[in-house]
Amino acid sequence: MTVPVLHRRVLGPFLQASDELMGEHPTGGISGVDPLRAIDLIWTLRDIKAKRTLLPPDPDHLRDLIELGLVEMRDDAPALTNKGHEVLD
Repeated sequence: MTVPVLHRRVLGPFLQASDELMGEHPTGGISGVDPLRAIDLIWTLRDIKAKRTLLPPDPDHLRDLIELGLVEMRDDAPALTNKGHEVLD
């Protein structure tokens, strides 16, 4: 998949996983995610980080982010893991 330079900067964490993430997820963590899906997941991560969860996040996004180890549930509320923070930084 060829991704324009601008998109590569924005989607970098989703297109290239760290070695640690590669070890835990054979698919490279979140690498290889469709670019539009990656944008949705990034916005969901940002909403969770900013605690904009009055309306719950999309269940599919939440499930994917939990499976990738980027989000965990704490007291029935989604919270970013260290890896989730790394993706946004």
